[in-house]
Amino acid sequence: MGQVLYEKPIRIELTDNTIFVNGSQHPRDARTLAQMKNTLMEAVDGNRETYYMYRGIHQEENIRFDITVIPAEPLGEECNKTHGHYHERNKGTMRG
Repeated sequence: MGQVLYEKPIRIELTDNTIFVNGSQHPRDARTLAQMKNTLMEAVDGNRETYYMYRGIHQEENIRFDITVIPAEPLGEECNKTHGHYHERNKGTMRG
C-alpha cells in the first residue's frame, strides 16, 4: 500500500496524504488556503487544501491520538505550516 508509520498497537499507513488504520481509510479534515489567509505573509490565490488532520486515530483512556499531514508544498513564498489553535486546560488534569 503505502509507507507504514506504525505496526502496533494498530497499523497506520500513509499513501498520498491519506491515512489508513488497520487497512481502512481514516476520515480526514483539511485546512484550505482560504482558512489560512490570516496567517500568510502575502495573499495566495486559490483555495486548495494545505494540510490534513486525522482525528481519533487511536484512543487510550482519556487520551486521543491524532495525526496531521503537512505536504511539502509552499504557500506563496512561505513553507507550508499549520494554522494553530488553542486548547483550554481541563481542570484537574494539569498542574500549574
